Amino acid sequence: MLTILATAFTILLTNLLIRQILPSVKELFPKNDFGKDLGTYSLVLLVFGIALLAFIVAASKFHKRPIMSFICEDKKFSFKYYFLGFISWAILLFIGNLITDFETFKSFVYNFNPMHFWVLLLVGFFSIGVQSFF
Repeated sequence: MLTILATAFTILLTNLLIRQILPSVKELFPKNDFGKDLGTYSLVLLVFGIALLAFIVAASKFHKRPIMSFICEDKKFSFKYYFLGFISWAILLFIGNLITDFETFKSFVYNFNPMHFWVLLLVGFFSIGVQSFF
């Protein structure tokens, strides 16, 4: 119960802080649609990451266990399993998109922007890692 309250309180404080600094943070991103989305996703990931940190710290204090015991069984973080989880989710999402969007490929227009691709891949890489901790 205390871990849930600590996490909820941290989310509340983070949201209040974001409302205070939001106008100055918006100036850091480009004024186009991509910049708006990147800013929004960055703030959502910030709240998600802080909530994860608050939950793990509160749970470690409550259960009197080291923080790494909540993340993995070993004393050391395993990047092998992290990348395995990332690749597994990427394959599942790709197959799901192929199945659901099969009919729309007939009217597909090639519009690839490598900069947008790499930024969104990086955001997706970190967000899947944060989600896998919950």
